[in-house]
Amino acid sequence: MNRNVLEWAAGVIEGEGNVRITGGGLELRVTMVDSDVVATLRDLFGGSLHPRPACGRRSASAAWSLYGGAAANALRLLLPSFRGIRWRMRAETAVEFHEGQNGVPREQRRARTRRYCDVLSALAHVGSVTEDLSKGLGVAPRPASEAWLAGLLEGEGSIAICLGLRVQIAMVDADVVRACAETFGGTVTRRPGRDRKRARARWTVCSRTATAALRRAWPHFRGLRWRLRTETALEYFDGQKALPRKERAARTRRYREILAALAHIGPAVEEIAKSIPERKE
Repeated sequence: MNRNVLEWAAGVIEGEGNVRITGGGLELRVTMVDSDVVATLRDLFGGSLHPRPACGRRSASAAWSLYGGAAANALRLLLPSFRGIRWRMRAETAVEFHEGQNGVPREQRRARTRRYCDVLSALAHVGSVTEDLSKGLGVAPRPASEAWLAGLLEGEGSIAICLGLRVQIAMVDADVVRACAETFGGTVTRRPGRDRKRARARWTVCSRTATAALRRAWPHFRGLRWRLRTETALEYFDGQKALPRKERAARTRRYREILAALAHIGPAVEEIAKSIPERKE
């Protein structure tokens, strides 16, 4: 499989993925509003898609699920592309569980399954200390790639026009956010945990640094929504300085409205994609 495709998939999974051990064995799952993104994961690795209707404040979404040996094989392929220590450890633990389960006597499998469930559950909550964990284990950070950034943006990114162009990624994995800043520039800020919210780290790039990162990531976007958002943002930035100052405010408002609308087309993205010519790689 193409390395850029694996890098992209690893970025999506680090942003929106989950791995767990259920009664039926190992499960790898990604749930997103961008149904074309999860459909691409299904086309790459197999598995199944499950639409989830809107409920209350929750938007309609689609879930991709992969089970058993297929999930272990996918994680084995993706392991070299994960940048964060948390997902690397979760993938290693899941693969180790699957590979060793068949060799365990039946009467011991339940206890072994519970033990691995506890390990995966603990790893799901170490996000805020991932940088300290990486240093303690002596794990050197891997530089980010354009394809991996594209996947992470499709999973966790946001883009807005606010006193210029701004791109952000906010998540609990501080080492993942740091990898973005070290490769593509920008700043990293921390938000401490409070109430039931966990501590988070935020990567922010603005103006020229943001457009440079978007131009590098654009060829690797697999979902229509982020391709359209990126094209709109670049068109805004490239054309803004050529306008007289008195015309800029109206143009900025117009592009803000377009980006706001594109942020909410996820549930209908597959239907929209069918009406647009396929992108040439």
